[in-house]
Amino acid sequence: MSKPFSEFENKAIDTLLIAGGAHKSSVIENQPLIDSIREAAQRARRIASICTGTFALAQAGLLDERSATTHWNWAEQLQERYPKIKVQPDAIYKKDGKLYSSAGMTAGIDLALALTEEDLGRETALKIAQYSVMFLKRPGGQSQFSSVLSYQKSDDARMIALQEWILANLQQNLSVDRMAEFLNMAPRTFARFFKQNVAPHRPNMLKRCA
Repeated sequence: MSKPFSEFENKAIDTLLIAGGAHKSSVIENQPLIDSIREAAQRARRIASICTGTFALAQAGLLDERSATTHWNWAEQLQERYPKIKVQPDAIYKKDGKLYSSAGMTAGIDLALALTEEDLGRETALKIAQYSVMFLKRPGGQSQFSSVLSYQKSDDARMIALQEWILANLQQNLSVDRMAEFLNMAPRTFARFFKQNVAPHRPNMLKRCA
């Protein structure tokens, strides 16, 4: 059940969390809302944003001279609109003092785990991550996902499985032989299979993912 900001006037706030969405323009143009966020931030122990929620914090002037991130698709726009912010376009989430920001919506889960670890300790955060079947700290940055997703247009289940395996094993030596072994193919057979499923103008998929 949602409640109006007025119910929290003059009350201490532990975590002020601003969620994002597709209609960020309507948010940053809503001056009463931005004023409420700015005022509430003064009473909050910490302030966080998810995805394009970073724009609301930026519009409220809370991110000036601070490091922050947002979804990779809007990172450049964030930097252009708010040049005082030190935008970190590849970060999954970013902490600067009591201000936190995260990339896409699922990166909000990564941020939530980080906040849980701060409050309740690593063991509790790890148990939650294990139960949720996810990393406690996701390896790599946003670029590995934005790059690979542009290649996930194949209908072949084997190619989809390979792409998911590559993302989970970026620290390994991802040679042709190793990938062929994963798909139980001979190296030459795998090479033909790969070329058929990855457009000729996209030969550097692994380089872009790394």
